[in-house]
Amino acid sequence: MQFSKTFRDDHVSVEDFCKRYHVSEEELKDPEKLAQRLPESLVNLVKGYQYGYGIFVQKDYKKAVEFFAKSANMESTRAMVEAGKLYLIGGLGLKQDFIESIKWFLKAATLNQTDNMGCRESKPKGRILE
Repeated sequence: MQFSKTFRDDHVSVEDFCKRYHVSEEELKDPEKLAQRLPESLVNLVKGYQYGYGIFVQKDYKKAVEFFAKSANMESTRAMVEAGKLYLIGGLGLKQDFIESIKWFLKAATLNQTDNMGCRESKPKGRILE
């Protein structure tokens, strides 16, 4: 399943991460600076990714999901999808839980904001998960 590559096999450089989320390395190292400039939902999303990828913190999926959940509770569909992915693969302090994974995916889908989930419309290739 491709979801396992989301965090386990991917290496994200700090530079690429900073460019993608328009934050500085200094802000990633100091959450208070990050919180001064970004909305709370985005701060929690960035922290979730930090723990998911191990950027300036030890990689910890359980903590990543905690931050994704905080962001998701502010209606961040991206955070809902990321929480679902982590529950799907489990590990690094987080118990694999297919039911919890599906709950997060469904919650994101019911908001009907697929553009925020990183999804694009395309013709099906015959399989749900590529």
